Amino acid sequence: MKPKKGMRSRTPWKVKMLKPAENQFVEMPEIWAKKMGHGTLLIPTPKRICEMVNEIHEGDVITLEQLRRMLADETEAAHACPMTTGIFLRYVAEATVEQWNEGGPTLAPFWRVVQNDHKLNSKFPGGPEQQAERLEREGWKINRTKAPHLWKVILP
Repeated sequence: MKPKKGMRSRTPWKVKMLKPAENQFVEMPEIWAKKMGHGTLLIPTPKRICEMVNEIHEGDVITLEQLRRMLADETEAAHACPMTTGIFLRYVAEATVEQWNEGGPTLAPFWRVVQNDHKLNSKFPGGPEQQAERLEREGWKINRTKAPHLWKVILP
């Protein structure tokens, strides 16, 4: 099965990055509370996720869980929404590639965010193959199995 190369959208990704404009806070849905616990759930903005990803230094990686924890901690929420954080991280990745295609600079080094089990993200533009190439340029070793969706960053 080929990895997804990116959704086609009539609305430019840089426009999608503008909504929602402010963080939202909701009570933890009961279905998630069983696994994550009760409390306030942060629905972050794509812009804030972009800013946080820009704070990841070259040669470093963080997991989605670490990103969510940082977002929650800064707002004193119990958790950051796993669904919207993943969706909005995808917005950041797509907007970055869109900006490159227009000849602009890197919006955010999205390839430095890996899944919680250190697998590469098959939903990023270019799939695990391009994420692996970018990480390898920054000094990371990738465990390349036959199936790219199982590729992982090898931790030092």
